[in-house]
Amino acid sequence: MTKTDKALQILRFAYRARKITLGMTATRAGLKKRKVKAVLLASDLSPHAKNKVASEAAGQGLPVLGIASKAQLGELFGRDEVGIVGILDAQFARAMREILS
Repeated sequence: MTKTDKALQILRFAYRARKITLGMTATRAGLKKRKVKAVLLASDLSPHAKNKVASEAAGQGLPVLGIASKAQLGELFGRDEVGIVGILDAQFARAMREILS
């Protein structure tokens, strides 16, 4: 099992536990409320979107990690494409950091 596969498996658990935000709007709202513990960005996300979210997360000292493509993330969550995922749980965030760093 690759690192990406392990990370996607953890994301699946976090999604079922309702411990993530999906998309730019929901993740930025979570960042403003200081509920997000880590941010995951799709590998094929536009540089503008990456910079927008990464700067907000970095301002709070949160890890910003790269992961699979938007299509892979979308398939995982039953959507067309997902480019930005916010992790709301410290345990899931720590697990993702250990796998992807």
